Amino acid sequence: MRIRNRIPIVLSLALLNALWQAFSGEANWPQFRGPGGIDFSTNPNFPDTWSATSNVVWKTDVAGRSWSSPIVWNDRIFLTAVVNLGESETPKKGLYLGGNRPEPPRSEHQWKLLALNLSSGKTEWETTVHTGSPQSSIHLKNSYGAETPVTDGERV
Repeated sequence: MRIRNRIPIVLSLALLNALWQAFSGEANWPQFRGPGGIDFSTNPNFPDTWSATSNVVWKTDVAGRSWSSPIVWNDRIFLTAVVNLGESETPKKGLYLGGNRPEPPRSEHQWKLLALNLSSGKTEWETTVHTGSPQSSIHLKNSYGAETPVTDGERV
């Protein structure tokens, strides 16, 4: 099995989560938009800009594509990704019409949940939670990995 759609991901949201813990006193970021769903910090030392090189602690490659937000619990970052085991159409830059695809792809996909080490970005574990062909179509710029994980500290 060869994964054809391996893409680098800069986990700026993961960095945001790590910095949130370091500067705000919050221990965890267990859901979309963080504790209580408020999505902000009142700490004046908190960075408000990122780029591929600025305010980035580490980068890691993750197989597949995803639009979901990472979450943090203790020393782990959890994120989702979906790997197309067939050929994926290359996304296009910019805004454009015509990206809707009327039919879902027939190729097999794997929906994955990953746990990364917060300090290093190294993958601690990965599990496939579903394998199959997508049941609906999406826009070319979207991803089947759109669901953000959530945790109570015991289950993800």
